[in-house]
Amino acid sequence: MTSISAEILLLALDDEKGSVGVNVSSTLDTALAGGQLLELAIAGLITIEDKRVITHDGSPLEDPVLQAALERIEEEGKPKKAESIIPKLARGLRKRLLAQLAEQGVVRADERKILGFIPLNRYPEADGAVEDAVRHRVRGVILNSQAPDERTAALAAVIQAADLESLILNREERKASKQRLKELAEGEVLSPAISHAIASVNAAATAAIVAATSASAASCSASSSSSSC
Repeated sequence: MTSISAEILLLALDDEKGSVGVNVSSTLDTALAGGQLLELAIAGLITIEDKRVITHDGSPLEDPVLQAALERIEEEGKPKKAESIIPKLARGLRKRLLAQLAEQGVVRADERKILGFIPLNRYPEADGAVEDAVRHRVRGVILNSQAPDERTAALAAVIQAADLESLILNREERKASKQRLKELAEGEVLSPAISHAIASVNAAATAAIVAATSASAASCSASSSSSSC
C-alpha cells in the first residue's frame, strides 16, 4: 500500500515527463510532509496536543521513509509545534519518496546529467494503475459523496489544506466541491490528531505560499525588465 505522501506525489507528477509542474511546487513539499504526519497519526504513533507533536512507542514501521520521519520527530527531544516540524520533515522527502516509488515499480527512474555534471532526474509513470486507483478513490469521495475511510478523507483534506485541489479536480469541479471538501476536513471520520495535523499543513502551506510570493517579488524587483514579472 502506498503512503498518503506517495499518493500526493503521484498525483503531482506528470505521467510522461516525470516531473512536477511549477504551479504546485511551492506547497507540494509541505503536503508531502503533512502526509507523513497523517500516516503516523493514523498508526497511533503520534498525537498532537496543544499544537505540539507527541510521539508514542510502537513497533518499527515497515515503511522506511515513514520510519525516518518518526525518528526525525523523536530527535527533537521535547514536543515541538507541528507547524515547525513540517519543514524539517520536508527536507529530502520528495527524493526519498521518488526512490521508493521507483523501487516499487510505480515510476521509472530516468536519471541523467546535462553537460556531464548538471543532474536532470525524471520519474515517468511505469504502473498507471496505482495513480488511477488513488484518483478514482478521492474523486469518488469528493464528487459522488461516497463515504470515505479515514485515509481517503485525510488525503482529500491535506490536498485542500495545501491548495492542491487542481491535482484532482478541474476548475468547475473545484468551485462545486468547496463545501464537500470542508465537510471532509471537519468530518467525524477524522481523529483529533489528524484534524490538528491538517490545520498545521494549512498554516505551513500558507507560509510557503507567502515565502514563494515574496521571493518572486524580490526577483522581479532585482530584474524589473524581466517579462515574467
